[in-house]
Amino acid sequence: PRRDAELTRAVAAARRAGAVVVAAAAPEPPARRGTQEIPSRLYWPAAEPGVLSVADMLPAGVRPDGSLPTTGIDLAAPGAGVVSGGPRGGGHYLGAGASVAAAYVAGAAAVVRAAYPDASAETVARRLTATAYPADIPQLDAYAAVTKVLGGPDAPAGAGRAPDPVAVRDTSAADRTAGRAVVLVLLGSATVLGILWAAFVLPRARARGWRPARAERQGTAAPSPGTPRG
Repeated sequence: PRRDAELTRAVAAARRAGAVVVAAAAPEPPARRGTQEIPSRLYWPAAEPGVLSVADMLPAGVRPDGSLPTTGIDLAAPGAGVVSGGPRGGGHYLGAGASVAAAYVAGAAAVVRAAYPDASAETVARRLTATAYPADIPQLDAYAAVTKVLGGPDAPAGAGRAPDPVAVRDTSAADRTAGRAVVLVLLGSATVLGILWAAFVLPRARARGWRPARAERQGTAAPSPGTPRG
């Protein structure tokens, strides 16, 4: 599509409302006849200022053969063999082209907006482009766009700055002191138990004349019936 005043006003109104505007970088290529090359040109609304221009790419990371040449592409996204829902047939279809890739980027922009609800449209677009895989055309990385910490005027204070080093305190001396304390507690407990044992057992042993308790029980046991008495 060529530039149109009404389309330009619509894009400007959407941007003023805070929308992230995403558009296919080029339309679907027409059926070619012969070997005549189509010269590179800009397409609208992708060429409008502030619009994210998106091209389709194959799983290998390159644009499909026969794609219309254009310039000023901001991002590349999957645009071949994409499974999506459809109203006819089996309920799904395989889609391809720059329009499918633009839908990918629009979905990623919505996820970023959900993760950062206070972010401006410019910040969302910057996240998508700054976190893309480096290539001839930067390739969309939706996960990095949501999770990566970026600095900048819209970022919270301290964002993008490396965290301060964590000081690890040497606790070896305290560990040795704690170990000695445990040993002393165990020794003290053993001493107390020994004293209690001696206080309970020694008087009873002295009363038995230091004889074993079993021998004392056998010597004082009552005779069974029928046992002759002396």
